Amino acid sequence: MGRLVLMAALALALPSLAAANLVKNPGFEAGAEGWDLPEGFAVDTAVAHSGAASLRFAWDDAARRRIATQKLPLRPGRRHLMSAWLKSEDVHGAALGATFGLQWWRGDQFLGGSSPLGVGWTTDWTEVRFLSEVVAPGTTWAEVYATLDWNGVGAAWIDDISVTEVPVREVLRWRVLTPEVVGAADSPPFRVQVDLARGDVIPGDVDVAVELCTPPWNGPLKGHGQAAPAGGGHDFEFPTGELQEGVYRFRALLRDRTTGRDLMAPGVLQPAVKRPPVECLLEPHSGVTTLGQPVPRLKVRAYRDGALTATVRDAGGRLVGESPATRVPAGADRNLPLPVRSLPPGRYRVQVKLATERCPDYASALDWTILSPAEAAQGTLIGPDNLLRDRGRTWLPMFVYAATALDPRTMAAREQRDPEYVTYVLDHLAGTPLGLLDYSALDGGPEALEAYAEECSRRGVRFIPAVNLYETPWAKPLGHYFPGFSSREQAFRDVARRLRDCPAMAGYYINDELCTEYLAAMRDLRRWLHEEDPLHPTIQVHVDLTCIRELAPSYDIFGPELYPWRDWDQMMLEMPGMCDTVLQDLPPTAPFWACLWHFSNAPDGSERLRALTYLALAKGARGLLFYAFHEFQRDAHFERRWRDLVALSREIEAQAPILTGPEAQRPCRTNTPGVVLRTIEGDPGWVLVVNPISKSRTAAITLPPGVTRARWRRHDLPVHQGTLTLRLRPYDVRLIRLDQGRTQATL
Repeated sequence: MGRLVLMAALALALPSLAAANLVKNPGFEAGAEGWDLPEGFAVDTAVAHSGAASLRFAWDDAARRRIATQKLPLRPGRRHLMSAWLKSEDVHGAALGATFGLQWWRGDQFLGGSSPLGVGWTTDWTEVRFLSEVVAPGTTWAEVYATLDWNGVGAAWIDDISVTEVPVREVLRWRVLTPEVVGAADSPPFRVQVDLARGDVIPGDVDVAVELCTPPWNGPLKGHGQAAPAGGGHDFEFPTGELQEGVYRFRALLRDRTTGRDLMAPGVLQPAVKRPPVECLLEPHSGVTTLGQPVPRLKVRAYRDGALTATVRDAGGRLVGESPATRVPAGADRNLPLPVRSLPPGRYRVQVKLATERCPDYASALDWTILSPAEAAQGTLIGPDNLLRDRGRTWLPMFVYAATALDPRTMAAREQRDPEYVTYVLDHLAGTPLGLLDYSALDGGPEALEAYAEECSRRGVRFIPAVNLYETPWAKPLGHYFPGFSSREQAFRDVARRLRDCPAMAGYYINDELCTEYLAAMRDLRRWLHEEDPLHPTIQVHVDLTCIRELAPSYDIFGPELYPWRDWDQMMLEMPGMCDTVLQDLPPTAPFWACLWHFSNAPDGSERLRALTYLALAKGARGLLFYAFHEFQRDAHFERRWRDLVALSREIEAQAPILTGPEAQRPCRTNTPGVVLRTIEGDPGWVLVVNPISKSRTAAITLPPGVTRARWRRHDLPVHQGTLTLRLRPYDVRLIRLDQGRTQATL
């Protein structure tokens, strides 16, 4: 009987134990007891939400994020309800503002965490509540923390922090019923079903919210969100007729009905895509050819059955070619020649129309430019091997990002480009193989841009301006860059007319991580620039690799961000697969330029960057974009790191004729995990070998038939029965010459 009473008492006690606050000294009434407070944090007895104290944290150096922490006994497989009161003063630059959160680890391996949107700018005491992700299996320790999010500066206070365990594992269950729709204005809606939404795990009035988002950053599209009281059995419809074609994602979460704040992270977002009735691209992808070159082909993918016709008109609208109707079934891919033979230099419009029986006709237009040989000889054009032909010379471009309207110490934006900083950047680039890609190129207006480009020419520094005149929520207004201009089209065309004859020009940077929502604007921009300046390509860079094909009508050159920003060795091993994804989805005649991370403040950062650079070249990159000058500046050993980067660029420049050679039909092979190879055709042949991680390994490399001798620098390497065995150091890179003939003695 006593045992039953005891068990009953324990059962009654369990709910209260589960609801206990796991944070010790949550209001800082006992000073810093229980907390690890780094520089920038202090208990404040003059400001408090309740009681007599709070924790204040403040700094003005965006490069040095800090966190105050307290270890907590979080149990794997459980969620936790977090809450705190936050107050801020002039906080800016931080994506999540002044915030707090949980994170969990296995030893020194980060496994995950949760952090809500906090408060920014100057905000009075605000309660922030959030339901954490499930604590990962294998977690050995965890902590609660407070901070200004990455790149944030300002001052903030936090008080009355609470973390309580919530035993419910599954909070939301939902699915996209129609993940793909086809059409234009006639496309059917996306449909989403929510089966479960456990709003009862969070006190108060809670809704389940479903939102349509656009990658890469998956921000919700305005006007494309719906909500209903938390529970199950909700069906949502999202009209798609006015949506751009392309890739989208849905997210679902719980939301405080009173404050509108999200109460949990959206978890795994579910994809959705709107397809056009027919997708059309030109080959070559840039749509720029020289008189005498073959007529481009039309690459077509149909998503509806129908009859396909193509017409070609000149700049005056005169019809110069028309194809007969061709029946195409849904799902078919076709390569069709344009319905013309030889045409004089000029601009042409290719229009493709798909006529269907039950749906409205659909039309898509593409642009084609034919250059005279004299014009082509003055341009920077994409060659048939996807390398640039710069005034007729084959070129492997290497550029460094900069933001010259940015304070590199605080990362705060300036109103205008800083002339002294421009000089500082150009002083470092002049005389090197590295060019300048400037985010801030348009600041100061058209005359200042023209003078900037001329100064780059005078210094011998190749120049790519970022022409970022999109109507985005974070963009500066058009009048900031081009006062007196009535439209973005007018401004873009003016930029191209001013820069097209500048000797420093190499291309136009037209998109930095914009995606589906801006596809029409990006297509227009590419067309305007090509019309005014067909002698220089357009370049886009993306962190998200799910939209490469869908965005293809809006770029000439695609730049994937090869950013191993966490768990460096593991992510470096993932980089080859990312490159393969790019090459799989990229139009064959569109090059990719690798956008490479800097590894700032890593003791072996230069070695890591060198390995990542050669890895990208081994996987077929035809250009290199190093991110970024201002990030290199934040390295504690900037000048040494910069010298290393310049030395790397000179090394690559010297080896470019080999590195950009054609892939051998019978390549070298290895079964050593993670080792990356590229075999270059020729007599002699070459193999580029890259070990991208911090561990030494021995690689057995099977050589092509007939290769009996391998040399690296001045050393013969041991070849035995067609196999080359290499002991590779961490981040090792070897460019090895392969000769056919009699077996040689080895060293």
